[in-house]
Amino acid sequence: MNRLEILLVDDEAIILLSLKMELKRRYKQYTIHTTLNAEHAFDILTQKGNIIALIISDWLLPGIKGDELLIHVNTHYPEIKKVLISGQAPDDVLSDIKELAGLDSYISKPWNSNELFSILDPLLL
Repeated sequence: MNRLEILLVDDEAIILLSLKMELKRRYKQYTIHTTLNAEHAFDILTQKGNIIALIISDWLLPGIKGDELLIHVNTHYPEIKKVLISGQAPDDVLSDIKELAGLDSYISKPWNSNELFSILDPLLL
């Protein structure tokens, strides 16, 4: 089955919109889902986990943090590529997430398009 969906998780709506628009221009073949929290991300994963190619999650989310979400994804959907995006994740947390969540990459906020696509192209194309 082709994995042609992307899930974006961030509690800032403007970040989600900006990231979605940028990804949509480059990865036209993908359907992009957005959510403001991990709880809703779990619902989307339950419905669509078998067709999601990539999840990009912020670290600092209300309620369940992004690292917990990505660890869950790694446990239940190990084939999904996982990217953490954050402007606030401490280095010690990042090293733990890389190991526990099988993190494919990290993007710092604010991102620039060249860096973003140099990280995502190998995961999606």
